[in-house]
Amino acid sequence: MNWPWSELGLSGPGDLAEVRRAYAERLKTTHPEEDPEGFQRLHEAYQEARKLARKGGARSAVQAQPTQTSEQSGEQPEESGWDYDGLLQRDGPAEEPEEEEPDWDYEGIFTELADERARERQAHAGERRTVYFAKHRPTSPEERERLERQWINIEKASAAVEELSASGAPLYVWISFLHSSVFFAVKGDQDFVSGLEDFLRCTPDLDGEIKQELSKAFGLRYGEVPPIWQGLNELLNGVKKEPPKEKKRTKKSHVPVIIAAILVLLVLVPAALHLGSRFLSDPAQEERERLCQYMEEDFGRIVESQWKGRTNYEDLYALWDQPEVTFMAWADGERDPAAGKRGYTTNFSNVMVTKALEDFSKEQDFELELLQEGGVNGVMGAYGDSPGAYILKLPLQGAEEGITALGELMAELEAEPWYKAFPPSYELHFAYQNMTYLTYTSEGPFNGAAVLDYYENEAGCALCAFLVEQSGLAQEDFGGVEFRLESQGSVELAGKLWFLVSGLAEGSGETVRQYIFDGIYLTSFPAEEFRTDLEVYQLNGDRFNSTWEDVPQFLWISRK
Repeated sequence: MNWPWSELGLSGPGDLAEVRRAYAERLKTTHPEEDPEGFQRLHEAYQEARKLARKGGARSAVQAQPTQTSEQSGEQPEESGWDYDGLLQRDGPAEEPEEEEPDWDYEGIFTELADERARERQAHAGERRTVYFAKHRPTSPEERERLERQWINIEKASAAVEELSASGAPLYVWISFLHSSVFFAVKGDQDFVSGLEDFLRCTPDLDGEIKQELSKAFGLRYGEVPPIWQGLNELLNGVKKEPPKEKKRTKKSHVPVIIAAILVLLVLVPAALHLGSRFLSDPAQEERERLCQYMEEDFGRIVESQWKGRTNYEDLYALWDQPEVTFMAWADGERDPAAGKRGYTTNFSNVMVTKALEDFSKEQDFELELLQEGGVNGVMGAYGDSPGAYILKLPLQGAEEGITALGELMAELEAEPWYKAFPPSYELHFAYQNMTYLTYTSEGPFNGAAVLDYYENEAGCALCAFLVEQSGLAQEDFGGVEFRLESQGSVELAGKLWFLVSGLAEGSGETVRQYIFDGIYLTSFPAEEFRTDLEVYQLNGDRFNSTWEDVPQFLWISRK
C-alpha cells in the first residue's frame, strides 16, 4: 500500500466519503492527547488523501527548482470553504466534488445553519449575550474585548453542536468538530461547558458513540477529572463523585479529646506549615507560572498555561486575549536577558509567523502550504502550528503588489519583540504551481525588494530554462552538442506575454533554438523561424512527448 492510503488503513485510493470515514475510524485510536505525533502523521495523510480523492485519486509527485529537482506532493486541487477536518486551513476555491455529503464549516456556522434554526437561534442571541456580560462584568476595555472574542468562540461552538445534533450529522463529522480549533478554543470555558451540559440533559437519546467521542475529547478517561468537567463526566459516563459519608455520632463526651487536640495543634501547626510549604507545593506549576511571567516580559503579551491537569498539555500555552493562538514552551537554563539567556525556549515566534502568513495568503488570495518537517519539533495542530517550511504559490505574472505587501508584513514581524527574542527558524519557498523558483531562509532579514526584482525579471525565464532541460527539449534540439541557455526576459507575442530563453551552441555561441513559456505552454523554435510578429496559430508545434517522469500535469510541450 502507498502513502497516504496506508496511513488511513485503506488498501488503495478511495473517494472522499471513504477517506473521511477512514480518518474518523483512525481517530478513535489515535487521540492527539495520547499520541500527538501519531495524530500529526494521520492528519497529514488525511489532508493529502482528501485532496487526491477530490482529484480522482491521481497523484503527481513533482517539485522543481530552477537548478535541480526534488520530490514533493504534486499539483494540489483546491476546494471551497474552510477545511472541515478541524485545523481550519483554507485551501481555496475550485469545482465542488460530486457527492451528497456536505463540508462542515464550523467557523461560518451562523450562515450555514438551516434557515429556520438560524432564525430561531439569532432571535435569542442578544439575550444570551446580555446574560453573559452581566455575569462576567468586565472592568476594563481590554477585558471587555477579550470577553467579546470569547463570546464569539462560545457561540460558534454551541451553534455547531446544536446543528450537528439537529441535522443528524454522522459520527465522523462530530469527530472532526471535536478536533477543530473552534472546539479547542472553548473546551476549557466554564460557560461553554455549562451550555453543553444543558444540551446533553435535553438530548438524552444522543448516540452512544458520539458521547464516547465527547468523553475522549474532554479527556474524561484520563485519571482524575478536573472540577469543571465533573458534570460532563456524570452526563456522559454516569460517573458521579460521591460526597464523604458522615460518621455516626456517639454520646461520649468529646471535651478531653478537643482539649488534647488543641494542645497538639499548637505544637504541630507551625511545623506543618513549614513542611507544607516545602513538600506540598507544586514545582511544575511554579515553573509554568514563571515561564508565563518571562514570556509576558519578552513579548509584551499576557500568556496563560493551558495545562489545567490535562495529559500532554504540560508545555502548552496560549495568549490571554487570543486563546485560539496556542504554542509550546519549555524551561531552558538560567534567565539572563542581557546575555541572551531567556530561561526557556518556545515555538511562539514560528506560530505567530504562521498565523501572519495564513492571514496574508487569504487576504491576497494566494495558496499557502505548510510543510511539517523541521521547525521547532515540527509541531502542528492544537499544539501550535510551527512548520519548518512554507510554500507560497503565486501566479507567474501579476503578483507584484502582493509581493510588495509581503515585504512590508515581514518587516513588521521582524520588528516585533517576540521575533527579536526568539528569531523563528523556517524556509519560505516561492513557487509557481508545484515548482519552486526562489527560497528565503529566516537566517537573515527578508529582502522584499530583492524578491520583487527576481519575480519581475528572472523567475519566469528561470522556470522556462529549467523546464527546457528537464523535459529533454534541449537534448533533442542539440543532439548531444554542449549548449547553454540564456534568459532574454519577457516578450509580447500575439498580444500575450511570454518568457523567452535562447539556446546557444557552447562552442560557437550561435543561437540555435528559441524557447517560449507562458506558464502552461512551452514551445521550442528553430532560431531562424522565430519572430516577434508570429500569429497565434504559429506559436505551437508538434506535441513533444517528454521522458521526464515528473513532468507537471499542467504543462503542454511542443516543438517545431
